[in-house]
Amino acid sequence: MLDNVVLLAEGAAHHAEGLDPLYAAGATFVILMSLLGITFLFSSMTDKDAAQKPLSGTDAKH
Repeated sequence: MLDNVVLLAEGAAHHAEGLDPLYAAGATFVILMSLLGITFLFSSMTDKDAAQKPLSGTDAKH
């Protein structure tokens, strides 16, 4: 009885022709890594040392 259920499930899986879970996981991984890379690249645009450095035009020594 259980053998028949397993065979029916395998047959249904082959006939469904859906997206292979390995491809879906790979595509998700690539998308998330590219988003992480873009975030890393754009995070350097915010200069964290700008708050510590005085601006050249606002020096108090005149």
